Amino acid sequence: MDTLVSRGLLTPAEYAAVDPRRIAAFFGSQTGREAMAAQELYKEAPFTIRHDMGGRQVLVQGTIDCYFRQGDGWVLVDYKSNYIDKDDLDAEMQRLRAEYLPQLALYREALEGVTGVPVKKAVLYLFGIDKEISIDD
Repeated sequence: MDTLVSRGLLTPAEYAAVDPRRIAAFFGSQTGREAMAAQELYKEAPFTIRHDMGGRQVLVQGTIDCYFRQGDGWVLVDYKSNYIDKDDLDAEMQRLRAEYLPQLALYREALEGVTGVPVKKAVLYLFGIDKEISIDD
């Protein structure tokens, strides 16, 4: 992280906001290990697509946090830093999955549309609790 600051890729304020243990936990997770092993990995990928919403075509713009190639498809990763209620973790995980399902569906549509390669897995990674949620349409 010191190198990132010295190269101007990270501000001192951003540096202070990062918890290196959380970053290390991600790279220790299944998805993090798979990302490190991937031959193709892309981060902060912007996209624009036309999407049907209730019979109307709308233009949707977004940024995919991370995706990487795994065999014959992509693994799509979206990072979240939401507050997580740890008292009822199962319900909270289900709530977050339902809340972000439409967002990940749009990311999937964009990625598959641009590359012609299917998304085989979509994952939310929750930095607040060092856990991931698999998202399936």
